[in-house]
Amino acid sequence: MDTLIRQKLLPMGLYNAVHGLPGVTRIGKTSHRGKQPDYGWGPKRPPHQSRPAEPKKPSVALEVAYIESDEKLNLDVRYWLSPTDGNVKMCLTIRLDRANKEFRMESWIRQGQRTTTNGFASAATKWSSLELHQKIGQS
Repeated sequence: MDTLIRQKLLPMGLYNAVHGLPGVTRIGKTSHRGKQPDYGWGPKRPPHQSRPAEPKKPSVALEVAYIESDEKLNLDVRYWLSPTDGNVKMCLTIRLDRANKEFRMESWIRQGQRTTTNGFASAATKWSSLELHQKIGQS
């Protein structure tokens, strides 16, 4: 996946501007829990407003669900898009369903903010979706 994304950045002249961030843990300010995306990407040079001592964090997080339910995957998306937890710009999800021979890839972005009883919450909006289905008996 990293290679595919970086190849798409090449014609834009951004191949060397972005790097992969595997294994980066984010601690949420609201949830106080740590979470690692399955993979993440971020700028090699952080934005000017970043503090020098601030650890590198992804701007895009990838979550892959093989065993996890759609509900768990949706909770992960909400965490990553929350401005007080993951605070990424985009979350990519891949859902693999071996039993039904399905592959679903979706991209999510934060759409506005609303206040809840627990503080900040983020409304996630599905930006795009790709679903591939293979009928049983076909290769």
